[in-house]
Amino acid sequence: MESQKAKLVAKTMEISGNGNTGFGKIRTTYFATFEFEDKSRKYWEIQKEAFLLLAEGDEGILHLEKNPKPALPEHKIIFKSFERML
Repeated sequence: MESQKAKLVAKTMEISGNGNTGFGKIRTTYFATFEFEDKSRKYWEIQKEAFLLLAEGDEGILHLEKNPKPALPEHKIIFKSFERML
């Protein structure tokens, strides 16, 4: 697992699917963009629970882990958790 100091600078969500027909499913995917000490930024898909608990501007330690079966090269490292620093 990799850990580094970061600041949560944006939360977004993407809604996909077709709920209009009555047969389709709607899926919501949650994302968080983190800024690092060198001012670079990167975003990851996060769990709904983390999305609801975190606020833009939170600072802390971002924990990442290697994905054992990435579907795409950009999925090699995935979000594990974020510990807020008070």
